[in-house]
Amino acid sequence: EISACLVGSEMCIRDRACASDEKERDPPRYAQRQTCLDQRLLELRVRAVAMTDLTPEVAATAASGDYMPFYFPRDCRNEALVEGVVPYPEGPQRQELVDALLKLRTLEQHAKATFFGEPGLSYQAVLDEEVVVLDQIQKIGYLPAVADVRTRSTNAGLMGGVVPFEEAIAAIDEAARLSTEAHNDQTYVLGRLWKLWALKERGSDDYYAPEIVAQLPTWEATLDRNGWPIYGTLEFRAWQGAILSMSGDVEAGRAAAQKGIAFARESFGPDHMFYRRALATTAHYLRGTPLESLGRQYRQEMLERIESSVGPNAFELLMPLSGETEELANEERFDAALAMGRRTLQLATRHHGEAGSTVTYARVALARIHAARGEFAEVDEQLPKIW
Repeated sequence: EISACLVGSEMCIRDRACASDEKERDPPRYAQRQTCLDQRLLELRVRAVAMTDLTPEVAATAASGDYMPFYFPRDCRNEALVEGVVPYPEGPQRQELVDALLKLRTLEQHAKATFFGEPGLSYQAVLDEEVVVLDQIQKIGYLPAVADVRTRSTNAGLMGGVVPFEEAIAAIDEAARLSTEAHNDQTYVLGRLWKLWALKERGSDDYYAPEIVAQLPTWEATLDRNGWPIYGTLEFRAWQGAILSMSGDVEAGRAAAQKGIAFARESFGPDHMFYRRALATTAHYLRGTPLESLGRQYRQEMLERIESSVGPNAFELLMPLSGETEELANEERFDAALAMGRRTLQLATRHHGEAGSTVTYARVALARIHAARGEFAEVDEQLPKIW
């Protein structure tokens, strides 16, 4: 689909369409197709950089499934997809934007790699670099990238608890408006899913309101049309199951949740991290719904597979177990939360040693539970080990 030559920092991309008379016959469409090809090449370059920057095992795991990519069209010959592309700016800003996006995507790979145990990388140092590049992209003002950046950064702030709820919801809605204006459909759908997460965590019934149920087929068609990224698939199917069951269509919800789990199993096999991630995600979203018993089955299978896995990496170990620990604490089931927290710490220490970042996160989770119970002596015991 793409053949490319790199001359200095210049990219030369040609395919049959761009080699035709399209540039003279239909300049706007030519600009869209050229941008589409630039975007696809960008993804290839990011993969090449990851292969040279990271150890092979980490590169293979971190890159699997496009866990959190920018969502570019998968096929630049598909006219329906190309029609939605917003062309890159012309002149010097074009190369400036391409270089900034390449840098950002590379930093995202490096940030992920720190969770997979890549030696020699500092997560905080990577984040500090990202702030500089994000600011550069914002100043260039390329709307699809700005919408994508705002959606993901707002979600990170909301989930991390560093942005007030009302402010975060307003920012997510603004990012959705930008995504719509920029024809950045997949980012729009993921932004909507993150808003549902915020509403559900807040205890609001709005996440399964009739207007949300009515939008599910449109969101599904959007992901069908653009190709299903792994993250979008797991999130959407889990949410679809929760929303439909809460709106009264329990069997349709069950079918949707099972479809997501089957997709992960068939795509990666039962021992892959994305299958465990699908189990954890679906169990989380089905909690408090008529399908909670199905979610408990998925949760139990997830825990059993983590226990039996050989050397799970930091990311897949941390996410479901720490998430389960915090959910139990939020429900004030502190004894169960402490048991899960201690089990997480035990597994993390077994696989990553006393000094690993996963062990530190597990100790932080334990300290938070003790603090919630007013057990400050136990908090003081954990703090020196965390530092």
